Amino acid sequence: FLHFGLVGVTYFLSIVDPTGVALWVVILGETALGSWLGWLASKQFEVFGALPSQTCYADAARDLNQSMKIPCLGVEISCVKDKYFRLAKWCMDLSDPSSDAANAGVSNRLLSASQRTLFSTSWRSAILGVGNLIADKGLSRTLTSVVVISTTQQFIGLAFHLSQCYQAFKDWESCEAVEGTLSRKEESLRGRFWTSLAKSANDVSLGLVADYSERFARMHAQYCICNIRFSKIHIV
Repeated sequence: FLHFGLVGVTYFLSIVDPTGVALWVVILGETALGSWLGWLASKQFEVFGALPSQTCYADAARDLNQSMKIPCLGVEISCVKDKYFRLAKWCMDLSDPSSDAANAGVSNRLLSASQRTLFSTSWRSAILGVGNLIADKGLSRTLTSVVVISTTQQFIGLAFHLSQCYQAFKDWESCEAVEGTLSRKEESLRGRFWTSLAKSANDVSLGLVADYSERFARMHAQYCICNIRFSKIHIV
């Protein structure tokens, strides 16, 4: 709801509220709430990595608690943790669908008749085959169509990735570790779960959750690769 449910709300507010105050309150509130959820999720990842039964994730969970580094400059900022920098970097993406919907609504309210005519005339001379279609629809309806299509595509992608994540989690539960060690099959299943979770988090712009999940998935992928190489060497 946070990522997709406010699209219609911001579109409506951008049309009926000429001051834009209510629109900014909604977008800033959405960004703040999304940032808080990302921070809260990061704490849960750290707690999960600290569990005695999940110590394999401890190093990956600690990575984002290190000081922020800028490799190209060789600079390390000791007073800022890497996870906070990543959280700030993803903040603007949290309200991206709502901002796009607001742009579509504002264009419907602010464009004058002469500007609408100029837009249509400019697109009719375009080489692209969709020029006449865009010219007939106008800027506002074109932007609205783009918002609807992109939001629908993101929502479908989220539903697909969440279903993959759920199935991978069920498979993970059905594959028990033997004496605290992970079989190659369980490594693969855990890696698939974290990869699906990272894709789901990316779909809703929870970047910090995606960063943690990608690190956990990468850890399992590296183990599987090393295990396969060792098996080949052992066979030879």
